[in-house]
Amino acid sequence: MVTTGELDQLQRLNFGVRTLRQQPEAHIISPELARYDPRDAAAVTRRVRATSGADWVVDQIVDLYGEVLAEHRASNGNGADSEGVLAAAYLRGIAVRLSQQREAIYHSTSYRAGNFLVRTPLLGGVAKKLMKYWA
Repeated sequence: MVTTGELDQLQRLNFGVRTLRQQPEAHIISPELARYDPRDAAAVTRRVRATSGADWVVDQIVDLYGEVLAEHRASNGNGADSEGVLAAAYLRGIAVRLSQQREAIYHSTSYRAGNFLVRTPLLGGVAKKLMKYWA
C-alpha cells in the first residue's frame, strides 16, 4: 500500500520488488486494502505527478548536467586522471568478481558432472542434445 507516509521510501526503490516485505498472499493483502484512504491516495497521486513527470525529470537531468559542467570547468581538467584511476579500480573489481564466479562455476559439481557426461563415449551425444534443449 502506497501512502503519503511511505511514498518517499517506496519511490526511492522505484516501487519495485525490493519494496515487498512479505509474500503477496490474501491474508496479507486484505488488511492493506482495508487501510485504503481516498484522501491519502489523492495526496499520493498529486505528489507523484508533481515529482515524477517528464518535465520534472528533464529539469533534474539539465540541473545535474550543469553541475557536472561547472565541476569540470572548476577542475581545469585536473580531475581526469583521478576519474580514470577510479574507473580502473571499479572495472578491476568487476573483473575480479567475474573471475571468482567463473572459477566457482568451473569447480561446481554440476559443471564437472556435465563435462564428464559430454566426454563419455556412449552418453556424450545424448548429454549434448539435452544441454542444447535446456539452454
